Amino acid sequence: MRNRMETNRTAVVKEPCGFLSKPLSVREQWMLCNEDAYLEGFVAVNPAELVVNDLKGLLTLLSERLVGDPFLRDVTYQAEGVTSFHHVIVRVRGCIDECEPSEKEMDAITAEICDGILALCNDDALSKLIGEPVDGKTGKEKEQQVLAFLEISSIWDLIRYYKTYAMPAQTGVTRTEPEPETTKTYLIAGLQYDPESYMTKEGMKRLMKLLPSEEFEICHIDGHNNTSSCFLIDAGLWGELEVKDVQELEQSVARILDDVNLESEDCAYEWRNVRLFLDYL
Repeated sequence: MRNRMETNRTAVVKEPCGFLSKPLSVREQWMLCNEDAYLEGFVAVNPAELVVNDLKGLLTLLSERLVGDPFLRDVTYQAEGVTSFHHVIVRVRGCIDECEPSEKEMDAITAEICDGILALCNDDALSKLIGEPVDGKTGKEKEQQVLAFLEISSIWDLIRYYKTYAMPAQTGVTRTEPEPETTKTYLIAGLQYDPESYMTKEGMKRLMKLLPSEEFEICHIDGHNNTSSCFLIDAGLWGELEVKDVQELEQSVARILDDVNLESEDCAYEWRNVRLFLDYL
């Protein structure tokens, strides 16, 4: 990291909890939005991003964090709190009817809707839905009729068809809200090497404040470019990690410490199903 020998840094590894670790997919958006295509979710914003962006830039940023593109409409937002790594959790709400999914995503979700319609509708219901007779048609012909019908449908209708036909036809779909809202939270707090504060009483206090409890394991992570860090790992997470898991985590953190090109503007990094944050104390 830049100026690594001159500053203290805190590294926090946190499972996505309370906010999204990545934008919602089109499937998730269509599953979770209401009948008016309004969607709500929680995202994390770096305080610096709040400072450098005007209102238009902030709305674009929040849209991209929630749905992955800047076209969320009628956006409203409200700060809900501050995380231990100093990011602001923001509740974002807006309409997705002007969002622009990729062609690949739309093809996939349209195919799911088509499959759901064909699975759940008999010939009479299918004919009534698409406005064309289907009696005597082969399965392939019916599929082509449905796809042609969906191609000229509005985004509002497609979302409604997805909720009505695709979701019930899918097996194993149990999510009613984003998984990030319900998963457990674990933390790994770390202090980059500094001769004046490394492993001092004050340094340890600062690290322990980032952990949810006083139960932890101490882990040293050494990089290759004269970097060394002491990490306190929440006991709950430590108990779930195998030796190879700990080694992989150490290697991931070491790579970030060693390579300035791996730095993220929002200080966020991914490791397996957890999110890694590197930020200043």
